[in-house]
Amino acid sequence: MKKVTVKKGQQKITSKSLGMPIASFIMDVLCLRDRFSVITIRKGKNSDFSIVDMCVGIIAIIMLECERMSHIDASFSNEATLAQQLGLKRFFSASTAYRFIRKFAGWHVNQLSRVNSLLLRDHGESVQSSEKILDTDGSTHSMESRKREKGTPGYNRNHKGDDCYQQSAAFCNNELITQKLDAGHVHCSQRLQYLYQEAIKILGDIHIMRLDSGYFSIDTILFLLGKGVMFAIRATANCSGFTHAMEMAKAGKLHFSRVEKGKATYIAEIPRLRIFSGSDKEFRFLLVKERKRVKKVKNGRVFFIYEWQYW
Repeated sequence: MKKVTVKKGQQKITSKSLGMPIASFIMDVLCLRDRFSVITIRKGKNSDFSIVDMCVGIIAIIMLECERMSHIDASFSNEATLAQQLGLKRFFSASTAYRFIRKFAGWHVNQLSRVNSLLLRDHGESVQSSEKILDTDGSTHSMESRKREKGTPGYNRNHKGDDCYQQSAAFCNNELITQKLDAGHVHCSQRLQYLYQEAIKILGDIHIMRLDSGYFSIDTILFLLGKGVMFAIRATANCSGFTHAMEMAKAGKLHFSRVEKGKATYIAEIPRLRIFSGSDKEFRFLLVKERKRVKKVKNGRVFFIYEWQYW
């Protein structure tokens, strides 16, 4: 690709106007104004901004690295040129954006999901990929002492006791395929089947699934085996397979090989290992050990030691 030089030719153009290529991409390549025309949310008749204007504007400020809606007034109030490029009279205020988002219901979220599916079909790399690797992940969003609909206490490591949401998402080729937002007490493993079914509708086929330790259970593994999908999942330390592998490592029955030169990380492979005590199914198990520096305090004196950590 040829190098592109962007210069400010007028004094009234601010630094945010360097987002003109992003605005052009939104309008000419993605054609988001046409895609968002299917959103049927109710708005005030006297509003200066249509539904399409609000949707396109919110996507644009996110792509221009606006981290919070409250920053719109300070960052985009003087961006008349960029707003015109997006088909807006001007950028809306933060309060207007908040009122618009609060009117969204489940039906409107489903409409946005269909828009996302069409974007993946037309422009996504995940749909055209020959080998589809689905990466599932769960994350916690704390309400920070604010009341939100269906925000309940749950597993919240950083803010224990606070209301939170649990978000389950599936990615392929660094593209968000599908997601689900639940109350704080809903465990991410309960949404694995939903993520798989929705991803199948978009991708058509899934070859490999990657899962973290939050999904590790006998029910999850039986579900994946029933679907005939290869998978890689991180085991938890309380399973019988991990305990057995640790005993073999300490007894010197496993051969560890260095993963990368210069790093104290080693890996040992067990071709067949019984993971759960209540099931006779055996799987390929990889035991990793790393040399970590641990901080200690003894008699008021701080010192460091090196220990082997297994996972």
